[in-house]
Amino acid sequence: MKKIFKTLWVTSLILLTGISASAAITSGYYRIKSYNNKYLTENTTDHTLICSDLMNNNYSQVWYLSVSESNVTIKNALTDRYVQKTTGND
Repeated sequence: MKKIFKTLWVTSLILLTGISASAAITSGYYRIKSYNNKYLTENTTDHTLICSDLMNNNYSQVWYLSVSESNVTIKNALTDRYVQKTTGND
């Protein structure tokens, strides 16, 4: 999971409401789109993170971003699991 997330280059965020990714990022539900038009998806069996094609009714592709002045947390809308930061030693 850590290795996949570290190599994921997120180039845009698309709001579920259809607002442009150029808008300011605020707390809310998002799909996270990678540079190759794939979406960050949590595998609900083993909780690995993968990039896969858009699946409109798949909530394992929906993420809640909680934005504060000092950090952003990312939680999966389906599993309530958080993306964990890595130490860089993995």
